[in-house]
Amino acid sequence: MTDSNMTPEISMMQCAIGAQAGLAKWMGEHPIYHVNWRIERYKCVPGHYEIKGHA
Repeated sequence: MTDSNMTPEISMMQCAIGAQAGLAKWMGEHPIYHVNWRIERYKCVPGHYEIKGHA
């Protein structure tokens, strides 16, 4: 997970358009997750993002 504070060079448009390719690459590079995991959704968030309940 990243947000615009952690990765300022990625715009919201770049996230919306290019995130699927980055996620597919990450899944390919981490085969332990390839077998049983799947990415159901992702979210592009401007600014700082904290997961609810874990902050």
